[in-house]
Amino acid sequence: MAYAIYRKFCPKTDKLYSMFLNQAVRFRNKSKDLDFLAFLKIWDLNNFKPEDWEPNNNYPALAHSALSLAGKMGKNKEAKNSEELEFALECTSKGAEKFKENIWFVYYKAKILQLLGRPKESESYIASILFSKSGEYWVWHCYAELLEELSDSRSFSFLCKAASLIREEDKARNVRGDLVKALVARGYFGEAKREIAIIDETTERFGFKKLSDIEEVKHHSRWFKDTVAATSNKEFYVEHSQEADEILVGNVPWEDAIVGHSYQNKEGKQRVRLYTREGSYAVPASRRELCKLKAGTPISIKVLKNATPPSIYSIQKRTGTPWDVLSRKDGLVDSVNDGKNCIHVVFADLQTTLVYLEPSQKGTFKPGDSTLVYSSKDASGKWKAVYWEKSTKQLPELRKKFNEEVNFFDAEKGFGFTSGGIFLQKRVCKVEISSGDVVVGEAVKSFNKKRNQWGWTALYVEKKSSNQSG
Repeated sequence: MAYAIYRKFCPKTDKLYSMFLNQAVRFRNKSKDLDFLAFLKIWDLNNFKPEDWEPNNNYPALAHSALSLAGKMGKNKEAKNSEELEFALECTSKGAEKFKENIWFVYYKAKILQLLGRPKESESYIASILFSKSGEYWVWHCYAELLEELSDSRSFSFLCKAASLIREEDKARNVRGDLVKALVARGYFGEAKREIAIIDETTERFGFKKLSDIEEVKHHSRWFKDTVAATSNKEFYVEHSQEADEILVGNVPWEDAIVGHSYQNKEGKQRVRLYTREGSYAVPASRRELCKLKAGTPISIKVLKNATPPSIYSIQKRTGTPWDVLSRKDGLVDSVNDGKNCIHVVFADLQTTLVYLEPSQKGTFKPGDSTLVYSSKDASGKWKAVYWEKSTKQLPELRKKFNEEVNFFDAEKGFGFTSGGIFLQKRVCKVEISSGDVVVGEAVKSFNKKRNQWGWTALYVEKKSSNQSG
């Protein structure tokens, strides 16, 4: 009543007009007593003010909340007539246009188009969601329902794909129920009985009401008593979901990649990084395709680059050599930090990298060792070491022998320089030395941070014997 009076006599540009809508959204989220679609239509979408489209502190924009609620009601068949359903469609269109990052408006729009008997239009919107949510079972199930409505035989493949992605059984009984019907229709009775067993287990575990369709099958189907349930349907899903995969990645090329090392992310979840020639992608370590594949194994992947973020859809082993897609550079270890179990490597082009070793590699490298480093570009475009191994390659531009006089040496501080500027450290000297001595040894290229220039650091130092001096 208050709203009706206000609407009749007060300007719709007033802030109070938006406050009425805000209260309606809150009320409808708590109770179904309000016909929100009818209210919003009277309120009129043209009356949203600029600030209604902006978030308010930590709360979503009023327009977002109202349009989303309208779309959800349309999707859930809560519209009272086709006119309200058409209005719900208008709300989802406006929401999808204004809030492009929110895929739910697109999803609601697709479902409403289905309800309006426009399945062909609906398909294009479902397909767009599929690319960004390809790992979610409900998208594949939604697509399967749509194809079934279109009498498209691919619906069975999409159902199998949906079942293969189920992670939370309490939310997916309807998917398995639809799959049971499709399996029975095609004569896969053992597989159907396996699905029914999973549904029964879920029903009992969560205390759900039994599904009448499933109970009908169990008690009135001749095949049910005489059939032995399949042990597992996982391989069946993979075999019969290939048609579904094709719609998503049929035109996506295979890319060469390699399996990286597993690691734990900030959320404590195990991940494996897959490297290509262009960059890398993180995937769950539990992925079936990665089972028993060691780090460095050559693989091929299909990447959905239009997804947000880009995602790895398919993985398969390929012929190749370990770490073959990574950039390789020969370098020399110029210093070792045993405390942090890392080595500093310098390359011929005077680029450097810090390599953190595996615990099992501690103590395996020493200054002067040649190493082959395999690298990949990180998100910022910088090269990062992924794998490394000892090398026998000689690097004369990074390592040299010397025969020079000691220009200065402080025995107390334990350092000095030769006449050619080679940095000497007491710990690499096999005997005591002092200024004026002639010494021999080997040195590696190193960067002097204080002088901001490249120089040489001795790996080992020996003093010439008396018959060698002069």
